[in-house]
Formats: sequence, C-alpha cells, structure tokens
Amino acid sequence: MSPETDAEREKARTLDAIENWHQHEAIASAKVRSMRTYPSAEATMARRLARDFSLVEPTPDQRARLDEIRRHCMAAATIVTRYCPVGREQSLALTALQEVVMWAAAGIRQEG
Repeated sequence: MSPETDAEREKARTLDAIENWHQHEAIASAKVRSMRTYPSAEATMARRLARDFSLVEPTPDQRARLDEIRRHCMAAATIVTRYCPVGREQSLALTALQEVVMWAAAGIRQEG
C-alpha cells in the first residue's frame, strides 16, 4: 500500500466538500418546495374566513339544486309532522332536516 499524497488527500477533501454541498442543496431545495406547497396556517385561515363569511349569490344552476333539496326536505318534514307525535323527537327530526338544508346550501355555495 502506498501512502496518500497531499494531492490525493486534497482531492478527497474536495470531493467530500462537493458531496456535502450537494446534500445541503438538496435539503434547501426540498425546504423551498415545501414552503411553496403548503401555505402558512394564517394564509389558509384568512382564505377560509373570506370564503365562509362572504355573501355569495348562487348561480342559476346552484339555485335550482338548492330549491330541489329544500323541496325534498320540506316533503320529509311534512311526513315527520304527520306521523310523529309532537315532542322532543319530532323537534329533533325537524332540526336535523334544517341542518341538511343548511349544510347542503353551504357546500353548494362554496363550490369553485
């Protein structure tokens, strides 16, 4: 075995430095990509609040779907009041139907 020369040691150090730099660059690039991919929690919440609390007029297609959902829920509510005795259970059933209309309307209005 021959002892390493100064030139060989310098070459090995240079190659190690280049490898370390490539690893560092890959890590830095991944961090930058992740920052672009995932917006901050504050930005995400700001967009959500702007969407959730703004008045959005439904399109004619959305209006038709909302009206159909309301009609079906009204029919179900009529059946509930016809066949269920007045009381807590009837009230809860009607409240559940109101929630169906509310959540369906929110989903339809928020679609892109």
